Amino acid sequence: MQRKQFQPLTWPALIRALPANNFSLEVITALVNEKRFPSFYSSLLLPDFDVTKSKHFFKTIINHLIEANTQQCLGYSRLSFLVCGVIRGNLPLFEEETFKRLLELFLSIDTLPPNSEHNYAVAAALSSLLYLRPVDLKSGQSSLDTDPSTFNSDFLGRHQGEMCLEKLVSIFEYNRGEVKTEISCLHAVIQLLVHRTFLQCNSAQTATLSCISRVVKAIWPIAFILNRQTSGYTSGSNSSYGPSSASELSDGWCGDFAETERPVIVNKKKARHLATYCLRCLLGSKQVCHEIWSKNFAEKQYLQSSLLFAISREQDPSLRERFIFILITVLNNLEISFTVAEELPNRDSASYISYSVRLANELREIHQSLHSALINEKVTKNQLGLLKAIGTLVAVTPYHRLQPGLLTRLMNKTSAFLKNFQNDPAKFANLQARILAIWDNILNKKNLTPELRSLITSKLDPVIFNGLQMPQRSSCWLIDLCLQILSESKFSALRNQATSLLRSFVSMHFNLFHPFMDAVKAMIQQNFPPRKEDPISTTLNILILCDTILTHQFDCLEKGRFSTLSTDCEWWYDLIGTLLDFASKI
Repeated sequence: MQRKQFQPLTWPALIRALPANNFSLEVITALVNEKRFPSFYSSLLLPDFDVTKSKHFFKTIINHLIEANTQQCLGYSRLSFLVCGVIRGNLPLFEEETFKRLLELFLSIDTLPPNSEHNYAVAAALSSLLYLRPVDLKSGQSSLDTDPSTFNSDFLGRHQGEMCLEKLVSIFEYNRGEVKTEISCLHAVIQLLVHRTFLQCNSAQTATLSCISRVVKAIWPIAFILNRQTSGYTSGSNSSYGPSSASELSDGWCGDFAETERPVIVNKKKARHLATYCLRCLLGSKQVCHEIWSKNFAEKQYLQSSLLFAISREQDPSLRERFIFILITVLNNLEISFTVAEELPNRDSASYISYSVRLANELREIHQSLHSALINEKVTKNQLGLLKAIGTLVAVTPYHRLQPGLLTRLMNKTSAFLKNFQNDPAKFANLQARILAIWDNILNKKNLTPELRSLITSKLDPVIFNGLQMPQRSSCWLIDLCLQILSESKFSALRNQATSLLRSFVSMHFNLFHPFMDAVKAMIQQNFPPRKEDPISTTLNILILCDTILTHQFDCLEKGRFSTLSTDCEWWYDLIGTLLDFASKI
């Protein structure tokens, strides 16, 4: 039998039908169950008089619910259910006093064992009360950018915000894998820590920083532990006892989950997507990253290993993409910490392992895991993301303090990875551009070890020259490769990356670049005037290369370390006409 559909009431209609001094909990429950309770956002634009009456009536209903709970006529679970249903879409009707009174009621509920049965009621109510605006969990963009009306007044102060955070942390830590409670908590955390900025802390706010770190550690297994034991929405459970903001927050991503999947599986996926989004936002803070990674080593090892394992083994490509982004964020934020990593030539078997050696071991684990993930990844977007992660790893790793060979093995394996795509020129070019970006990070390292110099000058992998002429003899195969790309390739992203790599040679290793000055001049003359199909970015990057060369030469003149002044003056004399001719036609 098909369930009868009811039309939601409007606030004026509810006020007429339900006198403020004569309504019962059963009537409110029926309206919420039938989804007929009015929504301020869904109603037609009300005149100011009706808005004032609606606010007064809304306040009366909330006070009635609070009084019913105080008189023990309404348990916490049912109170939470009714509060979620009543305030859904009606947050603009709140007055500050009523909002804070209701919030304090739920914050005062004991959720510690043996009262853990109240966890879900409190989490659901907090997710509704803290709701500020929806967000697309895929893009991370708030709908406020496109719909200014979806904004609620924010009566939450810093002290109450900290109390909410402490309560949510407590629920997370004592929750026994109940998915619906996790989803409600995650909704609340997004609204509390992502959409509000007053709890974003610095290193001086140790209490708040510690609490946010506890949130991250509690959320971590939800996102990254693939076979985590959970309990979900059981068959026949009252699913309407959910957070009022759930569907509003979820509009951007619930379509990813097939309707044919069991509710437990669907809600577990929702929890993982929410947890991943939270971590992506919270780990953007360097203070939070350092608070988590600089404490207990065993705990840090668990966090790192579970993230790397999830990147390799997660079946959902969209989640893998976000995991890779999280790893890149963490690596960037921990760059300073990694500078003290060190490997000793003679490793002893002593039980004590210094902090610097442990960091070195962590870096080795990340090198191995990222290469393994790259080999197994089949989605192009994620392959590019993993190469970007490898580039970030190379940038933050102090190879001059580690035993040689780590970077050589990584780059040889990464270049060999290209062999799989030699018959797909477009994809090969995109991957090749990302690998050149890794080389760019290598060139920009201040400490050029013999291993790094050997990689740049004598290591020659023919795979990376696919479709190009491999030089027989060259003092630097990498510069040769860049020049050939700029002369022959039609892929703009690859050409732009090759130009960027040449600029790094000029800035950091001009002694290697200088023997190629004539070839560089020929390449520039070949690209000017630019062809019609050449994007402006390619032309601009070549002009920036010219500026970088000139700036470096002037710097050498000022410091008195120029031995080839006449030769380089002739170089510019031959080139200046080409550049001026191009400039005159712009």
